[in-house]
Parts: sequence; structure tokens; C-alpha cells
Amino acid sequence: MPLELELILAALDDAPPAGEARQLRLYRALKAAILDGRLPPGTRLPGSRQLATDWRMARNCVLFAYQLLLAEGFVEADRGGTRVAPLPLVQPGAGAGAPAGAVDMLSRRARGLPPVQRGESLLPFAPGVADLNAFPWRSWARFLQQAWGEVSARQLADAEPGGEPELRRAVAGFLSARRGVACTPEQVFIVAGGQVALDACARLLADDGDTAWLENPCYAPARNAMQAAGLKIVDVPVDHDGMAPDPALWQAAPPRLLFVTPSHQYPLGSVLSLERRLDFLQRVQAGGGWLIEDDYDSDFNHAQPGARPLPAIQGLRPEAPVVYVGTFSKLLYPGLRIAYMVVPRWAAAGLGEGIRKLYRGGQAVEQRALARLLESGQLTRHLRRMAPVYRERQAVLRGALQAGFGDACPVLGGQAGLHLVLTSPVLVPQFPAKIQQLEPWMRDLVPHDTDAALYLHRLGHDQPPAPTLATLRALQARHTAAFPFETLSTLLRLPVPVDLPSIERKLLHDGRGGYCYELNRLFLALLHTLGFDARAIAARVLMGEADDAVPARTHLLVLATGSTARANSS
Repeated sequence: MPLELELILAALDDAPPAGEARQLRLYRALKAAILDGRLPPGTRLPGSRQLATDWRMARNCVLFAYQLLLAEGFVEADRGGTRVAPLPLVQPGAGAGAPAGAVDMLSRRARGLPPVQRGESLLPFAPGVADLNAFPWRSWARFLQQAWGEVSARQLADAEPGGEPELRRAVAGFLSARRGVACTPEQVFIVAGGQVALDACARLLADDGDTAWLENPCYAPARNAMQAAGLKIVDVPVDHDGMAPDPALWQAAPPRLLFVTPSHQYPLGSVLSLERRLDFLQRVQAGGGWLIEDDYDSDFNHAQPGARPLPAIQGLRPEAPVVYVGTFSKLLYPGLRIAYMVVPRWAAAGLGEGIRKLYRGGQAVEQRALARLLESGQLTRHLRRMAPVYRERQAVLRGALQAGFGDACPVLGGQAGLHLVLTSPVLVPQFPAKIQQLEPWMRDLVPHDTDAALYLHRLGHDQPPAPTLATLRALQARHTAAFPFETLSTLLRLPVPVDLPSIERKLLHDGRGGYCYELNRLFLALLHTLGFDARAIAARVLMGEADDAVPARTHLLVLATGSTARANSS
């Protein structure tokens, strides 16, 4: 037996991969050796009996491997036995490793794409990641179940390329109400994520070598989409009012595509002024270009409670050459991968045909479920509930960053969205350690009630009530009756943890009461879940004190605002 073949077969004695039969290992080892030239054409393989005896395996295993190789054309059989078939394309050493200059095998576009940072953390303010613990799982599961009962085999095999009609209608209504986007369902196209939308814009609205303006700094995947499409990229600086191009740039390098994140510039957080929005619209339209408006997380506005962000650029001139891009992945959960494009009425037919030619439709079930989530109003209520949660998180985090870093590292952004930017003009030696110290605290930054159904049941509700003054009064009354003020832990000299999981376990599952910091923190979590604008307040206990006494703030109050009035909970 040739030495090379002995070495190949010797590998069969190594520990096999889990669940892999030895006959398959033999087949794959011989096939690989033939393909990479270690067993050149004409090499005679041992007889099945000899090979089975030498390598302590059943003859049927050898026959199985030889028959597979014969059927695939890798070996030939004659009266003399089995030999490697003549395969002229196989060269000795071919495939032994990566070819020389393997990186150069990629296109110049691919080699030039900048890296994209993928954050593994699900901490608050991770860019584009909503609070996954607060996601309305029960409603979503119910809508998915309904959708599965309605879809046909045809829809699963060949989904609508532009999106399910139910979802297109629901998105048009949702955007009209929340963002002032003027469109019909025919102008809405559902795609598999925001990156697909950007790729479609780059490939369908511009030709190779055309100019694309991008914010600097910008959303890296947008740059990759433009660069991969062969566009010439012009970086335009950003100031406190958003993208700020030099007036001369409009003449020197007029854009075919102008990409902006106007409601919450990524990553710095500035908001594009109304003056610039109108100016960009006029200039792009006059120059025969397109404005791509990426409205990725404008639904969360933190400027002041109840305030709404500036309306979408698309709504300022509905028939202007604007493509409005948004995603539900940042509102609900990243893995959803459902986004949308809104195009002008006059361009819907042409762009729609291009989208159908480039991309396949899918996720029919998820799209139908999402349509129901929108039509039922539950997504709007979910966003309303989460707005004060994110706003309070930001306020608390800003305070912590100010206490930890002072003015050495200013915080940028924060008018909207799900992230902040901490700047460091100089390297701060303590920076990594301080951030590491903050992480455990950030994970429990603002409570969210993971047992809301059980909690509401204890308070006499089978369904979440509307966030009204009457609801607040009823909940407060039932809460004080259902959960006693309890000092048992102190009497037993036990610790009193005030993290939300511990409070939930003690009050909801163990049937006990607690101190004000436990009772009111749990109540605050419930109010956030129901959509109240609520926050915690440190208070002084004046009972038993002199009239002019100013005791320490040792009590916790909750200030809650419903849809009609304001009230205190103690």
C-alpha cells in the first residue's frame, strides 16, 4: 500500500466527529485526497477485503465508500480492481491551502469595505436595541398563531415580493399617524431589514460612479451599501443641526444620492434643522438626485414628555424624490428583520419592479402578525409605555456619567433614540474601569415588570387597564390593600435587596410585603408597563418631627402622570 494512502487512512483512527459513521469518514477522506492531488489519477486502491482487514472495519463499509466514489466519477472499477479516475483538472497540491494572494481574490469593492462593529451587549442604550424584556411577547405570540392559521402553502412557497398587502396598509396608516408621512399602501415596500432597503436605493437609484453624500461620521452599513454599489462617496461633516455641507459642494460634487438620518443623526445624535431639510429637498430635486431619509429610531423623543419629533422630510413634499426608510427591528427586536421603504407615487411602479427583480419576498407569517400588532394599536401603546422608561434611563445615565467623568467626557445626543455618545477628547486612564463599574448598574437602570400579568391579577385586573386618573386611583387603593408595609426582614436581621427580581420574588411569589423602596419600586414598574409617565422621588418623613425640622430623604414616592391628571403615590 502506498505510503500516502496509509497516511490518509491513518486519520480514520482519530476521534470521529459526533454521529459520523466510519464508512462516511472513509469516503470523505478518499474523496478529499483525490481532489487535492494526494491520490493522483491511476492510483490503485486496496481491495475491499484487504482494506477492511487492515483497518478493522466491516467490508460493507469499504464497499459503501467505494460505490459512492464510483457513482460520483472519482474512481473507476475494472477486473484489476479500483483505481482513481483520470481527472485532468486536478493538480498535485491543489487545494492544499489558500491560493496565493487570497485576499486579492475579492473584488476591490469588497476589500475596501470598512469594518462594522457588532455589539454583543444588550445593555441599555446599545444602538438599535430596544428593551427586549419589555417586548409584548403574549400579544405577538397570539398574532403569530392567528397568522399561521391563515397562510396558505402558496404564500409560504412564493411570498409577495413587495410585502404582504395587510402589512403595507398597516404601515401606511402607522406612518401617517406617527410621522406625518403621506403615502398610500402602493408606495410602501416591505423588505428584509433596513440594510436591504439601503442596498436597493444604492443599486436602483444610482449608476456606477455616481456621487453619494454621507454624513461624517455616518452609519457604517450605509457606507458599505453605497461603496458596494460602486458609488463615489463624499463625506459631509455634521454639526449640532445635522449634516452641514459647504455651499460650494453643491456645485463641485452634486449628489445623485444624499443619505441622512435627520431625526437622530447616527451616531452623534443631532437633529437636522427644518431649514436644512427644506434646503436639501429643493437642491436635490433641482439637481435630479434622490434624498434617502433613514428614520431608524425617531419614535423615541426625549426632549420633553409628550413632545413629538420633527415630522419626516418625506411629508414636507410628498412627491419630492425622497425614499423614506424605517425598520421595526429597532422598535421591537433586532432579529425581526422587517423594514420598509416609502417611495414617491410616480416612482412606485419602476422601483417596485426593480425590488421584485433583485429581492425575494418572505416572512409572510411574521408580516401578517406585525400587521395585526399595528392595526390593533398595541404597537403604539407599547411605544407610549416605553417612552418614559427610555427617557428616565437616559436622565439617570447622564447623571451617572457626569458624576463619574465630569466635564472631561461630554455626552452628545439624547434628544431622541436609544443611545448616547460619550466623547473623550483625551485618553482617560480610568475610562475602561469606570465603564465596567457601570455595567451591572445599567442592567437594572429602570425597572420593568416581568410578572405584569400576575401583578395585575393581584390588583383585580385580568387585562392591562388604560393609563387614566381613575385607573391610577384604583390601582393605588388596591396596591395598599394587597401589599402590606412589612418590617419582618429587619426584625430577623436579614438583608433587604431592592433590585427588581428580588422584589418581585418577595412580593409576588412569596406573598409578603415590604418597605417603601420595595413597594413603590414595584408599583413604578407597573405604571411604566401600563403607559403612565412616572418617576421616583426621594422624600422626607415629617411625621413626629418638629414643625421646622428638615429630616433626611429616607422615603420613596412615585409621581405619576396619566392621560388626564397628575397624582402622587406613597
